[in-house]
Amino acid sequence: MVEVKEKVRRKLAGWKGKLLSIGGKEILIKAVAQAVPTYTMSCFLIPKGLCEEIEGMIRNFWWGQRKEEKKIAWVSWEKMCRAKADGGLGFRNFHAFNLAMLAKQGWRLLSNPKSLCAKVYKARYYTNGDILNSKLGCNPSYTWRSIFKGLEVVQKGSRWRVGNGRLIHIWEDKWLPTPTTYKVISPPRPFDDFPMVSALIDVDTKRWKVDTLKSLFLPFEVETILNIPLSYSLLEDKIIWVGNKRGEFLVKVRIVALTVISPSDRDVVLRRRYGVCGAEPLDFSDLALKFLEASNPKDLEILVVAAWAIWHNRNLKVFESDSQGAEQTWDLAISMIYDFKEAEKFCSLGPAACDICWRKPPDGVFKINSDGAAADDGRRSSIGVIIRDFRGQVVAALCRVLPSCFTVDETEGLAIEAGILLAKELDLNQIIIESDSLSTVQRILSKDCSGGFGHIVNGIVSFLDGFMSWQIRHLKRDFNRVAHELARFAHCNNVCQVWRGVSPPVVRKLLHLDGL
Repeated sequence: MVEVKEKVRRKLAGWKGKLLSIGGKEILIKAVAQAVPTYTMSCFLIPKGLCEEIEGMIRNFWWGQRKEEKKIAWVSWEKMCRAKADGGLGFRNFHAFNLAMLAKQGWRLLSNPKSLCAKVYKARYYTNGDILNSKLGCNPSYTWRSIFKGLEVVQKGSRWRVGNGRLIHIWEDKWLPTPTTYKVISPPRPFDDFPMVSALIDVDTKRWKVDTLKSLFLPFEVETILNIPLSYSLLEDKIIWVGNKRGEFLVKVRIVALTVISPSDRDVVLRRRYGVCGAEPLDFSDLALKFLEASNPKDLEILVVAAWAIWHNRNLKVFESDSQGAEQTWDLAISMIYDFKEAEKFCSLGPAACDICWRKPPDGVFKINSDGAAADDGRRSSIGVIIRDFRGQVVAALCRVLPSCFTVDETEGLAIEAGILLAKELDLNQIIIESDSLSTVQRILSKDCSGGFGHIVNGIVSFLDGFMSWQIRHLKRDFNRVAHELARFAHCNNVCQVWRGVSPPVVRKLLHLDGL
């Protein structure tokens, strides 16, 4: 480990600090000095004292200190390690970076259990279990000690995605989509010798056992569980990362999480940073001006969305006798900013990204149009599907109310899945699927099975492999009116209905317009 320190010292000693600009020093530190220990940190746990010594050498070089010469550090190193968007310079916190890199190795062993490295570690350290429940063991290697330290990070930032529920313990594992704990907080009750989540799922209907849930959990947790979508194929459970929507481990995200201040200190830090500590209470406009004077537009963006989240939480408390914790309110604000920026990317796509109108499929091919309706008022989501042949005649259609209120992506995925299952029931071998959800179509085409509803995408992909030929396309909502109207009809009237060989009366006019 000392060799790593010496390499960094030699690199810094060979540079002429007085001849470099501030920008030049920054580039050299990031591109060379901070890159030297990267490989070692990805394999071994570096002592925290050594990390501080390396940071001390880099800090002295930055402020122009030589040998025993004393220079004033005008800004703390902690602030300089923040991202530039947060007022720092983006330097690395070496200890946090070390833990994040080791956590990445643990995540690889978890997500690729069939790799040679994973098989070796499993045979040595967790023969009869999985890596997340492994023990340090007797006389372990230093490599395993290091990875084991990184696993603590993985355990804190991951949860189970429910597939068939056979691997998830009801009371001990993290499997609920509730930030902070992700665990069941209802008091344990006598239920089976091995209380696994699979006992809560009806394998015939592919739905949750509502009566069993109500007998075991508190009412609000029953609602939370019902909002977890189940794939019709009931695939195996999977560990996903909770730090992003894709459910994949990212070193950058984990470094931010390891270096961020604790929620209990957030208010104090913000007050001190923006100069409002001990002052008279400010209204929103004055506080926004303080943010603009003391920081950057990104802080103002967070302030506005966080203020809305706080107001939303206040309304829940006043009008519905319900409220969220401070951490959940903060997470809601951050997730809304992320969702908005992701939506902006899709809005930038031009008209060439999808068909301009509904067209009849080729001879012998059947076209499936699907759509979902997700409500913001807590009502259950609904889906609509219609299948037409090469003449534009209706082969089958359905509208259905889903068991609970799901997200937009989950609802659209379940709508596509329902259309494929209906086509399989009718023994249709060649299909074209059209949906107005661009993100869902892209995930299916790329076979992206990560994230909270990746099991639905995985199930769709496995079902599609059973067809002779298939295509999936994005269609503008204006030309997906029939499926949209069926979903809206189910949502408004709370009905579930299937039509075979006849046109649904509610959409006959729209079908005529599509045929023109």
